[in-house]
Amino acid sequence: MRTANSDDFYVAADDENWYRAQAFTLLDSLRIPYRTADRAPMRFVVDGQPRTYDWNDRPAGWFVVIYDGAREPRITHSVDLPLDTTWLTR
Repeated sequence: MRTANSDDFYVAADDENWYRAQAFTLLDSLRIPYRTADRAPMRFVVDGQPRTYDWNDRPAGWFVVIYDGAREPRITHSVDLPLDTTWLTR
């Protein structure tokens, strides 16, 4: 990301850090557990069956995986968490 967006990378990284901190504060206030992880394949149980999700098909950048413990995980971004509350009821 730094190579492709050299001039804007540090501004974007700083913004992402701020939005991520705000997202963590929101999740903490709602008592919703979360984890941080590297971009690597992850296993989730969906419809009672374990499934592996590989994030390599995602463009370079930061994203958030929303998972409710039962349904397929979905992707969003830290900046969108406070605005898109549909993930709270999914």
